[in-house]
Parts: sequence; C-alpha cells; structure tokens
Amino acid sequence: MQPGKRVRWSSLPQMMLELARYRHDKPMLRHWRDSGWERMSWGEFGQAVASVAAGLRAAGVGPGDRVLLVSENRPEFPIADTALMAVGAVTVPTYTTNAVTDHAHILRDSGARAAIVSATTLAKRVLEGASQAGGLDLLVTMEAPPEGTNIRTMQWGELLATPADPAMTLAEAEQIPSGRLACLVYTSGTGGAPKGVMLPHRALLANRDGVAQLADRLQLEGECYLSFLPLSHSYEHTVGGFLLPSLGVEVVYSRGADRLAAEFQEIKPAIVTAVPRLFEVLRGKMLAGVEKEGGYKEKLFHKAVELGLRKLDGPPLGLLDRVQDAVLDRLVRRKVRDRFGGRMLAFVSGGARLDPDLSGFFLALGLPVIQGYGQTEAGPVVSVNLPWDNRRETVGPPLP
Repeated sequence: MQPGKRVRWSSLPQMMLELARYRHDKPMLRHWRDSGWERMSWGEFGQAVASVAAGLRAAGVGPGDRVLLVSENRPEFPIADTALMAVGAVTVPTYTTNAVTDHAHILRDSGARAAIVSATTLAKRVLEGASQAGGLDLLVTMEAPPEGTNIRTMQWGELLATPADPAMTLAEAEQIPSGRLACLVYTSGTGGAPKGVMLPHRALLANRDGVAQLADRLQLEGECYLSFLPLSHSYEHTVGGFLLPSLGVEVVYSRGADRLAAEFQEIKPAIVTAVPRLFEVLRGKMLAGVEKEGGYKEKLFHKAVELGLRKLDGPPLGLLDRVQDAVLDRLVRRKVRDRFGGRMLAFVSGGARLDPDLSGFFLALGLPVIQGYGQTEAGPVVSVNLPWDNRRETVGPPLP
C-alpha cells in the first residue's frame, strides 16, 4: 500500500519521515522570504528534521523532555516540532503573543527546561519568563540570540548543520509507541490559568485517519492550503502541521491577515481554515464594496444572495428564478469565487460558533463554507460538515 494511503503509523515523526522518503521531490511547504515565495520539498523537510533531531540529541534533549516552541508560522516550526517528537521529547507549542507571565506559567506547569524560539524579541520574553520559573538549560534561537544571557544558547543553523541520515531517524521513529505523549497544547485560559492538554501521537493520527476518508472525495492531493491561524493553536497545529501535509496538500504560510485578499488570488488555495471573525470581516468588506459601486451591480449582488439562499432554504425556485439564477452565477458568483482564487473546495470554520446567517451569505454566493467542531482534548477535530452534505445550522457528523 502506498505510504500516502496507509493509516497504521504509530507516531507523527514516523508518518512525516516516511512520507518525506516517498514524496522526496514533491513540494511540501511554501513561505515568503525577502521578496518572493520559496518552496521546500518533502525531501528537504525530511533531511532538516533528521539534522535538527540529531543536533537536539547531541545537545542533551531526550525522551520525555518538554521543550517550548515559540514561533510564527514558518518552515522551522514543523521541522522543530517533528524533530522534537522524533527524539521522544514533548513539544509545548506556545503563542508568540504570550506575555512574560504566560511563559512563566507554562514553563513552570509543563516542566520545560529548553526552548526553541524564532525572533530575538520573543526570546527575550521567554527568558524573562524563565527567570520567574526557575530558569532554562537550553535556548535555541532561529534568529540572533539575545545578548548578555548566561543560559546555554544555540543557533538554529547549528542544528541544521548536524550530519544525519533521515533513514536512521525514521528507523528510530518507528519504535515510538502510539500512546507516547507527543505534545502539550495549552488552552486559552478562559476558565482560569491555561491548562496543558496531553495529546499522544494516536490522538492526532486518529484525526488524520478520520479526515483522510473525506479528503479522498475532495481530491485534495496536489492542491494548496493557505495557513494563517497560528501553529501554536491545537486546530492549526494538527490540521496545518500534520494532517493536510500528510494528505499531499502543499501548505503555504500567509504573510498575515492584511495580505489575505491578495494571497487568495495569488495562491489559489483549495482549502482554508478560519475562525468566524474572519467571515464577519470578509462579509463586511464585500458589502461595503458593492454599496460603494451602487447601481445595477449592487442590485445584482443582492439578488444573487437572495436566490442563493432560496436554493439553500426554499421555497424552490420557479422557472424564471432559475433562469435569473443561472445568469447571476456567471455575472456575480463567478467573480466572487475568483476573488478567493477560483479553486476553493472547502472554507472551514472552527474555534467558535459560526452564525448560520453568516455562512448562508457565503454559500449563497457559491463559496463552500463549512463548519466543524473540536476541542483541544480531542486532538482537536470532533466533527465537520461536508461540502456535499452541508447542514449549516449544525457542526456536522463526527469523524469516523
């Protein structure tokens, strides 16, 4: 059976490294660097994971060690995440927006004695938190390390330069039991201080297996996924970090919410995950735009929404309505779909309740907005609607 189809991996690094061997030259990640998009192949990813894992092991990181990972969405994040798990360590993904007190609490609560951090400013905040939580034994920085620290520091480049054989790293990853702790993902703390949710490899792999059955029908392999939710959140950590890449979808890291409109057209994603607030913002901008144009264009837009909602909720369209709807599909809905790249197969909302009126607006315009439900403790996806069976007042059927 092809590795891309199998569902019997025991650990996340085993899955990722085996796929890296099988898909060696295929694109895996895309990110913006300097003045253009750069691609990373699966083979490059696998080699980077092996080298970083070897470097971490040489630095004393081993099974059971908790390691803070503080970084914006960039290729180094999934590389570090997978490498930590490959050596048996436990990733503690943490928000870049965390305050010093947040870092102190998570370091103290998780027992982490090492941290991998992207920017120098973030590293300073982590170090301040560490000083309140009993210190750190190792700090790895993707950029220049902070000056004047007495903590042992390493630069990311040192880890990447460590000689390593991906085949050997894969052989070691094959021995990781599925019940071993993979990551500690901290909740938002809305009910008090953030709590670390203990997720074993099997939890995320079960999410992957459940979604794989749905993805086959969507034919996602070879398509693009535009990632802009933080990888430190359980939703994006699973879906954008492991699930979609393992299904052959190229992950493209957005440059930020202010660039989304341009990136939809530039990247032409087939799938995007978002929170309800994004849909509110997008609807507001679209309505403001048609109001500014006014005249017949505004009337056509609202008629397209009206007839689209009729098709969703009834009453059935009459003959004249069906003729109008077909014309509006070409004049209005096609232009709306093109604004989102023209290839969207699933625009998935999660993280909070999506108002049926809000999702209905986009569905009436031909955009496949679907709602799901999850909780961090579940890895996190529990249920999701399907583009071909979308009951927007619900969160859909549970995953297999």
